[in-house]
Amino acid sequence: MHREILKHKIAYFVLIIGLIGSIAGFMGVWPNPWLQRAVIGLLVIFYFCWGVFVHRQSGTLTRKIIEEYLVVALFAGGMLLIITF
Repeated sequence: MHREILKHKIAYFVLIIGLIGSIAGFMGVWPNPWLQRAVIGLLVIFYFCWGVFVHRQSGTLTRKIIEEYLVVALFAGGMLLIITF
């Protein structure tokens, strides 16, 4: 795993920046649950697209990987969505 991170430094940097930006956005619009839900939606889309893009660039994109990123993004987004109710 450590070797993969070093190999794809820019991709993981973009992921970290996106996650930090999403956290800041989520907390920044508090206590407005509708804007928090919009931030969650953007985060889900960002994470899914990031995963697909990175695997496509490295030539390892498969249907199973796409499904995995989609399930993880929707699950995490769902968990975050619950706290906005």
